[in-house]
Amino acid sequence: MKAAARQTPEAYRNTSVSAHRTRDEIERVLLRYGADGVAWHSVRSPQGAAVAVRFRRADRVYRFHLDMGTDARDERQRMRALYWGLKAMLEQAEFGILAFQDVFLAFSEVALPDGRTATVGEIIQGQLARQQVPSLEAGLRALPAPEY
Repeated sequence: MKAAARQTPEAYRNTSVSAHRTRDEIERVLLRYGADGVAWHSVRSPQGAAVAVRFRRADRVYRFHLDMGTDARDERQRMRALYWGLKAMLEQAEFGILAFQDVFLAFSEVALPDGRTATVGEIIQGQLARQQVPSLEAGLRALPAPEY
């Protein structure tokens, strides 16, 4: 059975804020919440565009990757979603709802033995896909919902 095509969300769809301005806002919010360095990497090809933002905080590096879509409207929309998503994550940590490490663990960048880098999330997703996580070998079971 073929999966249904994913519909583009409406949130931020009609934003007039440029992708470049949003990029500046992302840098400012990251620095305001304790990042001591921010770097961007952009790739454009006939197949589309993508950006990655990396930031350093407390001797750790975090990376987010974003496919930019097919046109300027998609770029504006996706950058706004990234901005608000990052800001919400940073505020969860700031208010103590979750620890910073817990909020950003999946995006922590680590060096691999072969010299490449990957995020913790990329590593775990790969292990899950190959069923190499030790608890998967033993079998997982769903926990019952708590009663309130």
